[in-house]
Amino acid sequence: MKKRILFLLTLPPPIHGSSVVAKQIVNSDVINKNFDTNFINIGTSQKVQDIGKGGKDKLLAFIRVYKNVFKALINDKFDIVYLSPAMLGKGLLKDSILVFLVRLFNSRIILHLHNKGAGLNKKYLNHLLYKNLFFKTKVILLSPYLYDDISKYVKEDEVFYCPNGIPESSVELSDKKINSIPTILFLSNLIESKGIYELLDACHIIRKKGVDFKCYVAGNEGDVSYVQLQNEILERNLGENIQICGKVEGDTKSELFSQSDIFVFPTYYPYETFGLVNLEAMQHGLPIISTFEGGIPSVISNGKTGFLIEQKNTVALADHIQELLINSDLRETMGKNGRDRFLKNFTLRIFENRLLNILKEASN
Repeated sequence: MKKRILFLLTLPPPIHGSSVVAKQIVNSDVINKNFDTNFINIGTSQKVQDIGKGGKDKLLAFIRVYKNVFKALINDKFDIVYLSPAMLGKGLLKDSILVFLVRLFNSRIILHLHNKGAGLNKKYLNHLLYKNLFFKTKVILLSPYLYDDISKYVKEDEVFYCPNGIPESSVELSDKKINSIPTILFLSNLIESKGIYELLDACHIIRKKGVDFKCYVAGNEGDVSYVQLQNEILERNLGENIQICGKVEGDTKSELFSQSDIFVFPTYYPYETFGLVNLEAMQHGLPIISTFEGGIPSVISNGKTGFLIEQKNTVALADHIQELLINSDLRETMGKNGRDRFLKNFTLRIFENRLLNILKEASN
């Protein structure tokens, strides 16, 4: 008889790492064939800008979530309740209450963390919420680099590791467009701590050195608007080099990757865990420049598939971008290494099988 799992997931919109993985789980043939599954969307935000905010609409959304979860727990007995919790703000409170509710029905709880925050906490109330959240639970982390964030609350033998994965595409590196002017790509929600202004500063340094390049900046508005971004671009005299592409999805996003030569993700976002977009860049054979943040060092092989730099180090960022701009052989070698690393470690099928084995072990 199949084990029964209730999945409490945050589904898109908005689109971010956790919601993308949640949608993958819902659509997974591997998971659905091996377990008797039930899915409840516990998301309460429609836009990136709304995450963490309160208000009457959010309160009503919270109540609907609790009602739906309580109804499911009353009607069925689940071997496992899977939750991908928020780790900060009102979302942490909401999900701590969900965990408390699940415990009333004696179901095993497994928490799949796609964000962090416990290690940065300085509030006593949050400390109590974390103690409740992690009490007698199993935890899935995206990388061993993320364990320190929860080490105060969870023993390491209660932790599983499951890197994210994305679907394989039909991308062939031999079909990649050869640009006469090498092109940089930044793709992320436009949040300042994702390093967008550091990229602009690095581009300004490179331009003053007379190195020719183009740069695409793609992503939805966050705490940086398109108008603000355009003003910053013009202030640095980069209007001829940088193009704002707005929000991109599906074939448009894939085409943007195919038209680019270097992927840059200079994040210092304090709650960064994995950088799912790095996998997309690797799949398209792009060398990556990113930072030592969260689990990113377990994705990018420093010096082999790209470069990892200190956060906010604009000079180092400019130096490595310039190195890749002027050395096409290095771009090609790193891009191929990244593509191979993706196929061996980070495809959706690999992720699904890892998660399947974890859920089987956790349910025994």
